[in-house]
Amino acid sequence: MSTRIVFALIALAMGPASAAAEPLTFTRVRPNVLVVRDSSYASNMTVVRTSGGLVVVDGFMYRNSTREALDRVADSLGERRIALAINTHGHDDHTWGNQILRERGAPILAHDSTTAYVRARIGQMEEFRRRAPVAVKAAEDSLAAGDSLSDATRTRLRNRIARIGGNFNAHQDLVVTPPTVSFSRDTTITVGRTRFLLRVIGSAHSKGDVAVLVPSERIIAVGDLALTDELIRADPRENDLAHWIASLDRLAQDARERKIDRLIPGHGSVGTLGALARTRDHLKTLRVD
Repeated sequence: MSTRIVFALIALAMGPASAAAEPLTFTRVRPNVLVVRDSSYASNMTVVRTSGGLVVVDGFMYRNSTREALDRVADSLGERRIALAINTHGHDDHTWGNQILRERGAPILAHDSTTAYVRARIGQMEEFRRRAPVAVKAAEDSLAAGDSLSDATRTRLRNRIARIGGNFNAHQDLVVTPPTVSFSRDTTITVGRTRFLLRVIGSAHSKGDVAVLVPSERIIAVGDLALTDELIRADPRENDLAHWIASLDRLAQDARERKIDRLIPGHGSVGTLGALARTRDHLKTLRVD
């Protein structure tokens, strides 16, 4: 991928810096399970209290949101120790909070491909920081010198300045933090007396999707494999839809056999296992054989 494309992707993907000020909402799914939503991306953090400490599934894009969520969850659940964190996949809106999780001493588990993806983002962010001031200055110079520019061009340049400059300010202190432990097969982790079943999906929404089942709490956290409030966005050219569809069926069967009845998506409301079937059926309409 060229430097120009990388820069454009970062500038466009990071979203409005002002979103960091949006509020958090909390849903108590079980006495020992809280789901926190950061409304800037409607992204979810799942926290499970165990006798060995807290287990956190995914963070947020913004470090302030991640930090505040962890503080408030600790007060609510009566536990501050973070025994473990898990990344369901590598995308920024779920992993840039890793910086805060590591600062608090949590080991972070993820699929091999997720770890590789986050590591690659380190260099891409360094490139963004080098190029952002240059891009903003170029846009400002074009505005100042372009008396003949159309209103549409002026608006586009102003939006570019606001977007890139805002993201540069919001993320200039970001330390992109990869997971500390990687795995490539289904894995079972026991924290205290609570088992966490990490189901490797692999190439579906991302290259390293993982679902987290907690049978004792009857919950499954699926990252962006399925949504409850809207239809999933997928690109047949980028996503392995056939594998994704088959994986959702296997995941649903696994969850049913373990009496799981609450599904926590990477974005949106807590729902039921029906979200897996709805997502599967939607993906079938997108599939091109």
